[in-house]
Amino acid sequence: LNGKINTYNASQVVFFSIKPNEERPKRLFYSLPFRNETGYARPKFFEVITQGEVSLIAREYIATQTQSTQGRPWIGATRFDPMFNPDPRWNNVPVTREFLAYKLFIVNPKGDIRELGNSKKEVLRAFDGYQSDLKKYIKQEKLKMESIADISMLVRYYNKLTS
Repeated sequence: LNGKINTYNASQVVFFSIKPNEERPKRLFYSLPFRNETGYARPKFFEVITQGEVSLIAREYIATQTQSTQGRPWIGATRFDPMFNPDPRWNNVPVTREFLAYKLFIVNPKGDIRELGNSKKEVLRAFDGYQSDLKKYIKQEKLKMESIADISMLVRYYNKLTS
């Protein structure tokens, strides 16, 4: 307001949306009470991925990955590849990169938030019932539990089963 930048935290906001540009869809965020390890619930921002009876939500975080340059195949490497360095003095030097990653959660109609694991078994454990139907659907559609789009399909299918 009036050229002033205001900042807000999750306890001051109910929801907000971002429209990056014409090509990208609008992103919707809600402030939801999230229980930490001690059981204390405090508001956190979550992005809505799939909205329904059971919703898929996510939290972004910066992940880091360290790779060794030893044994790196240089075929097809370009100068834009951060791992490319033909100087032998730089062989076997660890290179760390940062990237945007997501933790995924589901919210049930009672408002309970459950974190989804990374494996198929952990993801299925987060859903109440219908595990055998969900397993068949994952196999039939060849869904990957590393893919947000595939997990979103699974949540939409679960909502159809339970409605």
